[in-house]
Amino acid sequence: MSNIRFTVNVDGVERTIANINRFDIEATLKAKAIIRKNALGVGRDSRKVAPRKTGKLSKAISTKFYINGMYAVTGPNHKKAPHRAFFVHGTKDRFRKNGGFTGRVNEIRYMESAEQKYKQRFEQEIKQTFDKDVEV
Repeated sequence: MSNIRFTVNVDGVERTIANINRFDIEATLKAKAIIRKNALGVGRDSRKVAPRKTGKLSKAISTKFYINGMYAVTGPNHKKAPHRAFFVHGTKDRFRKNGGFTGRVNEIRYMESAEQKYKQRFEQEIKQTFDKDVEV
């Protein structure tokens, strides 16, 4: 199965992190708050769009924070929702061995809309907070 990940690439990240480390604790807390708010927003919006026949997929979408809150990953847990790739990529018409029609799953890109929305917000907020350090 494929892994679904949400990543935002920003030019000058190393320089920005170095500058954040040079600043006081307040700047670090601001950056962590921006990352946390946007990562949780991606999870919240993708849960709203995810299909809800049983609710397992929307419940499996979670956000994890790493490196003391400076890095976040939002996506479905593969153990709770092993069928997550069916919705991202869709399926063809499926049939049983006896010829009975099972159906098909249409492609639903439940992470992409939230990703695009919060990517722009994230870049804008980082640029406003650390305007001279980051080139987006």
